[in-house]
Amino acid sequence: MSDSGESPLKELLVKEAQLNELLLRDLLKPFISIEESSGSLIPTENFDKLTVKQKIVVVCLAQKAKLILKLSSSEKLRPKEIERILNVKGSTVRPQLKRLREGGIVQSDKEGYWVPNASLYKAKNLLLGGKK
Repeated sequence: MSDSGESPLKELLVKEAQLNELLLRDLLKPFISIEESSGSLIPTENFDKLTVKQKIVVVCLAQKAKLILKLSSSEKLRPKEIERILNVKGSTVRPQLKRLREGGIVQSDKEGYWVPNASLYKAKNLLLGGKK
C-alpha cells in the first residue's frame, strides 16, 4: 500500500473497451480509413504492401471499428463480402480465412468471420510481424 492507502496495483486497472479501441485505432490507421457517412473503407498506400492474409485481418478489424462507430450492425463478415471488399477471388480468400481461424486470429460461425477482442494482439503481431 502507498501512503495514500491505495494499492500500487491500481495502475494496472483499465477499461477493456477503451483499451481495445485504442489498439484497434493504432492497428488500422497505417492501412485504412473509414468514410464517415457511408462507412466505406479507404485503403492507404501501405495497405497495398500487405499480404492477402494481412488484408483480410485489416478488413475484419475495420468491420469491428465500424460496429463500434455505429456504421454497421455486425462485426461479422461473410467470405463473399471480404472477396468483394478486397476484389480477390474466393479461391484466394477462403484458404487464408481457414489459416487465420486455425491460428486463432479470427473466429467464424454461420454469420461470418470476425476478430475477437482476445485476438487483437495476435492480429497486431501478424500485421507488424510480417507474413506468418
